[in-house]
Amino acid sequence: MLDSLSREAKIILAATVGPFIHQGPGHLTDNLGVLLIAGAYLEYEYNRNFLYTFYLGVGYLAAWAPLSLGFTGAIGASGVTYGLTTWLLVHSISRPLEMAYNGAIDRRILHLAPVFFGLAKAREAAAILGMMAGADDVTHFFGAFVGLLLGIYFVLNYYDIQTPNL
Repeated sequence: MLDSLSREAKIILAATVGPFIHQGPGHLTDNLGVLLIAGAYLEYEYNRNFLYTFYLGVGYLAAWAPLSLGFTGAIGASGVTYGLTTWLLVHSISRPLEMAYNGAIDRRILHLAPVFFGLAKAREAAAILGMMAGADDVTHFFGAFVGLLLGIYFVLNYYDIQTPNL
């Protein structure tokens, strides 16, 4: 269905509901898997409002990035999943660092497990930088980048470290 649309219709679709629709079952399940894993971890550590705000903000910013570069746009939550995993990476690294700072090994060491999940997606995002060829690559990279910035901001606030108001 999406292939039969005109360029203008694809642009409107990507700009309005792009982060909420997917091109097939494989695309949907890939994104849902990451949303469940990363989203559940971050929802437990923060709260649902952060997750909703993050999804909408990163989803639309990542969807609009390729449009601003002249691509027809991308659909799906891939920008959000890349953003969530970079936020997950920042947070999951901060917990063992906090433990090391406190000088005691405790259950926070388990936060190293999500680090590997986050590193895998961060590695994919870094690889995209050298070969950005289409709207999906722009969406993935931009989502990861915005997720990294917001992740740092959220983590600093999580530890009550003063940050400039955005």
